[in-house]
Amino acid sequence: MSELRRSVVIDDTDPRISYSDGWTRASGATNNHNGNGNFGAVYQNTLHTTTVSGANMSFTFTGSSAQILGTNDPIEVSPGVFDPDIVCTVDGTIVPKRDPFEFRENNWLFCGFDRLSDGEHTIRLQVITQGRPFWFDRITYRPIDVVENETVMINQDDSDINYTGEWGSLGNVAHHTGTIGGGFVFPFFGTRVTLVSMLPVELSRTPGQAVYTIDEGEAIPFTVAAPTGGTSEYVHTTFETTTLPQARHMLKVTYLGPGGRAPLVLDHILVENGSNRRDLQPPVLGDVANGSGSDTVGGPTATPTSKLPSGTEGPPVGVITGGILGGLALILLMGLCLCYIRRRAGSSTKQNGLENAASTATVATGPVFFHSPLDSGKNTLPDMHPLGLNFQTGTSPSPFGGYTNSTNSDWPLPSFLIQPTSSPDNPSFVVTASNSTLAGKSKYGDESNPRRSVPPPYAPS
Repeated sequence: MSELRRSVVIDDTDPRISYSDGWTRASGATNNHNGNGNFGAVYQNTLHTTTVSGANMSFTFTGSSAQILGTNDPIEVSPGVFDPDIVCTVDGTIVPKRDPFEFRENNWLFCGFDRLSDGEHTIRLQVITQGRPFWFDRITYRPIDVVENETVMINQDDSDINYTGEWGSLGNVAHHTGTIGGGFVFPFFGTRVTLVSMLPVELSRTPGQAVYTIDEGEAIPFTVAAPTGGTSEYVHTTFETTTLPQARHMLKVTYLGPGGRAPLVLDHILVENGSNRRDLQPPVLGDVANGSGSDTVGGPTATPTSKLPSGTEGPPVGVITGGILGGLALILLMGLCLCYIRRRAGSSTKQNGLENAASTATVATGPVFFHSPLDSGKNTLPDMHPLGLNFQTGTSPSPFGGYTNSTNSDWPLPSFLIQPTSSPDNPSFVVTASNSTLAGKSKYGDESNPRRSVPPPYAPS
């Protein structure tokens, strides 16, 4: 059984991508791309770039949706005209592109192909340029069949992630916890795991500490980063494991605090040489490290039942039957005693029941997630926003969902109200908050164009 929410990540260096003439390789160090914007570094530190108008790239896959992402760096050559420009197509049909944004950002969504029919599709991006370079980074797609040996993106609602402690939601972008000792456990099949986080400015600006283990091995400490400026940061690599044997493993992450520090945030997990298979029978941790878990790619292995040696008799049937009947009689007797005690105690506590209930009420400190069998096993949770912040729905700069406004229900929104206050030299997106509410109105709002998917040209305030 596959997890339908998982996506496959295809790097620009993957030989399955077809490039026309005119493309060359680059890296995150080119033009200091890794130091630009607040959407993280270039994926795998590799890019493909071109300055040739008409150059194109294409990719064929079997799935229901796909995205083409890269590093955004255009200029406005005349009102409403940007260089470079692009044309996105799927199976030869042009797909409406997103409005241009004239500042550098990595992990930028150029083309989105959603609600595709199940089957094989070919996506294509063509560059239109007057000589300014275009930068392509990667493709993601959502398969409809089981895939193996791929880099798989596991989002925060994946059904195989088991959360512990109290967790809250940062809109639809990520989950977070500040509970000391809280964390998550994730069984996976692959060779490397990367935890990718969001760094929200609404929470603590002081870094915290945490540890992770693989297969109950040595605890590896890592810093829980906090934003360094006045804007939330996205696609932040929190840690990356060393290369592991391609086998079944168990990742355990534990937040250490201390109190009041930046929370542990889970945006998504990347698993290299992984699969979109569900882990229907999570392995016992002690069996994972020594390789006695699944011996097939991504597939769970049932533990065989031990058999008695030939000629050995089992326990006598009469002894087993007598033990069962005796146990049932004991349980019945205990139940009758309990009912009698409750009747005697009920009359004495009835009068002060309300007072006692009010004085002894406590807040639950266990897991706040509720597992739903629907929606491909999605983990759901009630609103757990930080105390003192009353979140509102508004524009979000999520690099994977693109920009949108509150009237566009096609794209999920984190429940932040965004106000851009950056200069053109350092574009950023911040949330202005008071003690009781997030204040202000998005400057990206456009009543005349409710389906605008990216902000209009940036005007510094």
